[in-house]
Amino acid sequence: MAAKSGDRYQCNRLCPSERQSLSKVVTNKLANTMSFPKSLYQNLCLLIGTVLAVILLVQPFAIAQSIDDWVNPQQKEGKQQWIYDRADLLDWQTELKLNLRINKLVGRTSAELAIATIPKIETEQSPRAFALKLFNALGIGKKKTNNGVLLLVSRSDRRIEIITGKGLGEVLPDREVGDLIQQAIVPSFQQEQYATGIVQGVNAIAQRLESRLPSTIFPDWMPMLFLWIPWLIAIGGAGWALFSTVQVMKLSTHPHARI
Repeated sequence: MAAKSGDRYQCNRLCPSERQSLSKVVTNKLANTMSFPKSLYQNLCLLIGTVLAVILLVQPFAIAQSIDDWVNPQQKEGKQQWIYDRADLLDWQTELKLNLRINKLVGRTSAELAIATIPKIETEQSPRAFALKLFNALGIGKKKTNNGVLLLVSRSDRRIEIITGKGLGEVLPDREVGDLIQQAIVPSFQQEQYATGIVQGVNAIAQRLESRLPSTIFPDWMPMLFLWIPWLIAIGGAGWALFSTVQVMKLSTHPHARI
């Protein structure tokens, strides 16, 4: 039995050539197994590099187009809406309230006021230069009178800019605009009450414009007509009364004929 067992053991042993072949097979399989993560890593690096290159190439174009996707208030959703709340600082009730207030201003003076909020100015321009470029892109104000106003709020930059058209330079000078920002808007912004600050700023701007610009509700000659209407009624009434009195006196002097 021992001999048979030894024979069986001898049969199961590998000769050196077979052992070398098996070693090569195992080595090749291990090499193939290790090459898979390596190729995956290389492909992943290539993909990341491609994405970064595309971002770097597209980013200047996206920045250059950052103004062009803003829509003129006259064309916005088919309605005359004056608010671009891209920083989500206003709820819908506040937006409705502001739109009504601005439409009231437009109806009274023809001056236009737009509000733009953004998370951050993603360009190398200064906030003032960005606001001026946005003001021109939106076309705020009438072309003939250039009577538009833009209130821009950049939340992350902590900047408030008010741009006025040339037609309002004397009505709302830059020094007064700076005081308006500090007094009507900044205190609420410091308490993170952005909606309150914007509403107060819009009301302050609208009140100044309405008190200093000629009213466009009626033509210039309409107030004079309203002033003269009572006098015309009084004169007409007095004339009619005089005419009636004269007619009565004439009839009283000529007795009626008897039939």
